[in-house]
Amino acid sequence: MLVTCSWQGQPFRVVRSTEEQGREIFRLFYRGHNADAAEALGLWKNDAGVYSYAVPRNDVSDLKVVHNTKIG
Repeated sequence: MLVTCSWQGQPFRVVRSTEEQGREIFRLFYRGHNADAAEALGLWKNDAGVYSYAVPRNDVSDLKVVHNTKIG
């Protein structure tokens, strides 16, 4: 299953959902290709070109879930 969303107008993949203080928090990985934009958003740099962040579920938009199934 692949879960994607937008946050602050940028594309992300949702990799985990947790609950903190009664709020659902999404752990996001940046899917864009613009390091300047990622750093301007204050994303956490995990490795070269790999950025992540954690935000409340209510702050994301365009949430999409894709279920992968084997054909045949």
